[in-house]
Amino acid sequence: QWDCVQQLEIHARAEGAGNRYLVQHSAGSGKSNTIAWLAHRLSSLHDAGDHKVFDKVIVITDRIVLDRQLQDTIYQFEHAHGVVERIDKHSSQLADALGGEQARIIITTLQKFPFVLDKIEGLPARRYAIIVDEAHSSQTGKAAEDLKKALGLEEGVDDEDLTHPMQLALELAVSARGQQPNLSFFAFTATPKGRTLELFGGLNTETNRHEPFHLYSMRQAIEEGFIEDVLENYITYETYWHIEKAIEDDPAYETAKARKAIARFVTLHEHNLAQKAEITVEHFRQHVSGKVAGRAKAMVVTSSRLHAVRFHQALRGYIDEQGYDLGVLVAFSGTVSDGGIEHTESSLNGFPESQTAERFDGDEHRIMVVAEKFQTGFDQPKLYAMYVDKTLTGLGAVQTLSRLNRIHPDKDGTFVLDFVNDAGAIADEFEMYYGKTVAPPSDPNLLYDTRQALEEFGVLHREEVANTVALLVAEPLDHGRVHASLEPAKDRFAALEEDEQERFRDALSRFVRIYSFLSQIVSFKDTELERDYLFCRALYPFIRAQPGDVMDISDEVELTHLRHEKDFEGSVSLTSDEGEVKTIFSGTGKLNDDLAESLSEIIERLNAAFGTDWTDADRLVFDATAADLVSDEDVQRKAVANTRENFDLVFGDIFEKALLGRMDRNEKVVFKFLDDKDLATTVLKAYAGLVQGRASVAYQEHCPIGELLGAGNESQYLEYKATLRTHSDGGEVYKPLESASLKTIAAFLNSREGGTLLIGVNDDGSTHGLAGDYTSLHKEGKDDRDRFELHLSQLLINAVGEAAATNVTTQLHKVNGHELCRVHVRPSGFPVEATIVVDKKGNLEEKQAFFVRLNNGTREIADPAERQKYILNRWGASQPVIPEA
Repeated sequence: QWDCVQQLEIHARAEGAGNRYLVQHSAGSGKSNTIAWLAHRLSSLHDAGDHKVFDKVIVITDRIVLDRQLQDTIYQFEHAHGVVERIDKHSSQLADALGGEQARIIITTLQKFPFVLDKIEGLPARRYAIIVDEAHSSQTGKAAEDLKKALGLEEGVDDEDLTHPMQLALELAVSARGQQPNLSFFAFTATPKGRTLELFGGLNTETNRHEPFHLYSMRQAIEEGFIEDVLENYITYETYWHIEKAIEDDPAYETAKARKAIARFVTLHEHNLAQKAEITVEHFRQHVSGKVAGRAKAMVVTSSRLHAVRFHQALRGYIDEQGYDLGVLVAFSGTVSDGGIEHTESSLNGFPESQTAERFDGDEHRIMVVAEKFQTGFDQPKLYAMYVDKTLTGLGAVQTLSRLNRIHPDKDGTFVLDFVNDAGAIADEFEMYYGKTVAPPSDPNLLYDTRQALEEFGVLHREEVANTVALLVAEPLDHGRVHASLEPAKDRFAALEEDEQERFRDALSRFVRIYSFLSQIVSFKDTELERDYLFCRALYPFIRAQPGDVMDISDEVELTHLRHEKDFEGSVSLTSDEGEVKTIFSGTGKLNDDLAESLSEIIERLNAAFGTDWTDADRLVFDATAADLVSDEDVQRKAVANTRENFDLVFGDIFEKALLGRMDRNEKVVFKFLDDKDLATTVLKAYAGLVQGRASVAYQEHCPIGELLGAGNESQYLEYKATLRTHSDGGEVYKPLESASLKTIAAFLNSREGGTLLIGVNDDGSTHGLAGDYTSLHKEGKDDRDRFELHLSQLLINAVGEAAATNVTTQLHKVNGHELCRVHVRPSGFPVEATIVVDKKGNLEEKQAFFVRLNNGTREIADPAERQKYILNRWGASQPVIPEA
């Protein structure tokens, strides 16, 4: 620490303002003290001519928690009133401190700087030392540009050389970025990113790598006992699981999105969390609770706020069930809605959010579940163990696990139990920051390449860019005019194909990020690039992917098997003296198309990676129990009357009662279900949707016909047809109309649940009747109703065959003076092709086709490969392949 401050002081005295310094000091090295000492020394630093090197020292921190730590530490060194100004109220206070004479050290957070430009017109030509703590994000992006524009010298622009006022504004914006002669930056971090090294690190001309000005490595800190080695005791678990489709359809999804959605489904599944909660609690009780003189703490790291809420509930449930005395807290921001219930950190913990860190420090609460909170900038020496249920990569892996590295007099090590990550991959991430971290320089030509990549889409027009930026510069608050000027570009973007929109969105984001970064380290002085940047930054919010793009297929898949097995336990060793990091701009953006696969293919691929070796023998008993429930009229009424969520609430009790009725036929399986809570949870989740669907269809067979009529009642299981074979307006017979009903019946036969077709009902649910059909079939001396049913039966046999037709029953009803036909279809035990009549340019032709239900409609699967996928998923591999028509 002394050496660092001394070296920085010597260099700044000799070189003056306008330089950048990167200090790579490991966590636990006392950065707060180093920064405080440096601020104190720089505030009174004079050069060889006895001139002050810096007029003011500004200390910037990313996080409020560290902001308070720094303020308290610096106050210990500077006691004179007004010398240290704490910016803890509003931005006008910051402006006063910057413009005033008294305050020499100003402590603030970056979040306050964007307001500076609105409150001050200009600052005196002063020299500033800017100390940046944890220099990851503070000095990149728009907020950092505002900081330098507020403090920077606006020289070097000759008004007479400019013919347009917008050009002047653009030149000033360009000069606000990059190296400035009156600003020196001193950046502190334990884990520098590539961008950080380029912005603040010095370039070693021998290696052509950016490197820190001063180093105190993680390796040295561990060896000297200032931090714990968080990889000394590392345990990983492998999760094996198997899922199946819970729907009869086989929709196609983008593979990457579907894989992520399925992984999220498994992660948040109650059975999965219940197992992990048990492993976590028992490991803590056996290996952790007695550490740190019986006061050891643990942190559970989750991937999302919803994940944190559910993991917290799983932990509390297991602890209460076992009767353990173990307090658990949860930490996340905002409000999380789960099953219609709103959760906040305060509501789950029972006290204000501001007290969480303090309460966790006490003896009552030993475990804290976190979601993007307290993973960085959180100092708790009693934290001994971490349970990781989140993918950790790059810098995030190091920062998260490093929460464990604080030393304590009673602390003799650490534990990490990781449900997700591979020990070798974690080692690779730590290697980059174990010794000295370096980074290769970026190629400035990359900026022009990324700008050129936008041209192929035809969205940006030069004249519109110039006009819009003129508005942005002249009237930045006139949002209406700015937005109107962006409309043509937005319209051209909307006209692109979906995959082109994705590529353009990625290219635009890439250009904005690269310009925002590279313009700070390279002096482009290119007003056209600046203009394009301002336009693209204004356009981006209007083309950003919406949150609704996140895929949720939890109702389309079901978890059938799950287990967790320990696969590594030991020390993760590190050896590197130097690690190289890349900037985020290395390589290219997303150029490849994300191919779509059917849900069954995606599931098969995931099961191959995460599958179990369990057999399906026990499922026969559960299948029979489900069939019993489908036949139960009380269950049918519950299925129809309730949403899926509400049906789940009652399903457990009714399934268990039905299973007990089969005790004499398979006692072993029944007792296994009753004794194994995890198994019961999995079984109920697997069968609830299927039972509700089939029971709903079974109810449609015998319920009062009036319950099936009405606008909006058509569904996956119910469809209306106005007539069987005649035009509803003129009464002419038209054979393809018969095929419309046959398609629906065939689709119901091929579904898992079956369904009901009502003939004689309009699309709006009103009755149309069968009068036209009766007239077309009328024969003297014969009953029209009998003729209709006979004709329909023969149509079915001709279309789907006698075996499949046995799954279809018909009933005739009279409603409001109109005859209706209820066609009830049970699911077939084999694939069914239908022979139908189609109209091809006025010629009626027969064809064979395979139909399925898709949401509320009927659809043909014409592709032989896709058809076979559906058949294999619906009936299994024992079914014969239907040849291509």
